[in-house]
Amino acid sequence: MSEGKHDIKSHAKPQEKPEKKRHPIRTLLILILLLAAAAGGAAAYLYKTTEASLSVKFSKTSPEVEFGTDCPALDYVSKWTGDIVPAKATLDTQTIGAKTITYTVSQPILKGLFTPSREFTLNYSVVDSAAPQVLWSGDGAMIELGTKFDIQNVIAYGDNADPAPKVNVDGKVDTENIGSYPLHVTVTDA
Repeated sequence: MSEGKHDIKSHAKPQEKPEKKRHPIRTLLILILLLAAAAGGAAAYLYKTTEASLSVKFSKTSPEVEFGTDCPALDYVSKWTGDIVPAKATLDTQTIGAKTITYTVSQPILKGLFTPSREFTLNYSVVDSAAPQVLWSGDGAMIELGTKFDIQNVIAYGDNADPAPKVNVDGKVDTENIGSYPLHVTVTDA
């Protein structure tokens, strides 16, 4: 090499990589995925806010309901949002004690595509405040001499909830001797 001349190899510009062109289909797919993610996020937000807005307000907490009454399920619900189930059922009042009923409220969104729902439980008690009824007191009943005395053969009674009320007798009857025997009978339900 002579002076003043340059080596082409040493002064050559580094070669630049050719710019990659994005394929229009790939760009379209990325755009669709981003839109789907945004729509999914919006739908999830709408679902959660709708679900959070569902509510049931009870007019009375832990009510007492009389045994054997026909009590519509919504009698103790004063307000609710959305659709409520059970709407036309009745409370179970056929046995005495603590009970619960669960209400489900729901609200369809996006033309029924999603239906958020929540459950609310009402605790209630079934009570029997009606005393047993004495149908016949046995007043004036006659017992044959020498027979065994059984109060069940002398009086008639019943109760609306208790199939076997307890009978307590104060006083005694001596079937070996003729006489008048005043008794005090108490009928008690469970």
